[in-house]
Amino acid sequence: MTAKTTFVGGINPFIGQPVAAPEKAMNTRIRPKPATPTVDIGGLSICDDPIPEHRVSPEGKYDALLSKLKPGQCIKCPSSDVNRLANAIKKHVERKHPTCMVRSMQDYGDGMGRVWMLPRPEPKAAK
Repeated sequence: MTAKTTFVGGINPFIGQPVAAPEKAMNTRIRPKPATPTVDIGGLSICDDPIPEHRVSPEGKYDALLSKLKPGQCIKCPSSDVNRLANAIKKHVERKHPTCMVRSMQDYGDGMGRVWMLPRPEPKAAK
């Protein structure tokens, strides 16, 4: 008595070989792995640059606008850009205004969105 067993793709996973005369196997071809790209040695060079003391963070595309934004003010923008702008302001607040927070609204009622930079409320004293 022989057992009829079918393997995915007609390949026995225990020995990695195709099954003899697979019945209705969809894919019996073993595909080679793609070649990994090699490094061009001609483009490499050795230098004595020192390691930076701090992280280099280039200015973002919104930094010129956000530097003018004061706590309590908002930026009016299309509804599709609210999330992107809110994330940029959150990063700006973390770096420049740690006492502020960001709030946003997709539709202010005029079809445009708003993103506010607000001062953080004072923590309430426990009784």
